[in-house]
Amino acid sequence: MQPILHQAHNAKYAIPQINVNGLIWIEGILRAAEKKRAPIILGTTDKIIDYLGGYEFICKLIHLKAQSLNITIPYVIHLDHGNSVESCIKAIDAGYDSVMYDGSRLPLEENIENMKKVVNYAHQHHVLVEGE
Repeated sequence: MQPILHQAHNAKYAIPQINVNGLIWIEGILRAAEKKRAPIILGTTDKIIDYLGGYEFICKLIHLKAQSLNITIPYVIHLDHGNSVESCIKAIDAGYDSVMYDGSRLPLEENIENMKKVVNYAHQHHVLVEGE
């Protein structure tokens, strides 16, 4: 994730994130990004991760689909609005490139403590973290 973010920052362009809301979305997102020769972030959320088959399944499926489509542009798999420390850890263990921990519904101190846990675990696995 970091190299494509640095490249985008230096070249002054944005990298869109599109949430995968069904398995059929993966091919469309990847094909569109490849056609435009633009890096892309594919996001999943806790709300529908079970519907998508779980963190490990969807992560592997995205990589397999990209391989089968001969995708050459950089792409990133991101957990968007992970609702718990545990879900962020599951995504990291599954191979996600970045996670977003959303503890915004919690008291501030609890949100900060949970965020520290996510950051510590993520950094051990070279995964970027976003927080809310």
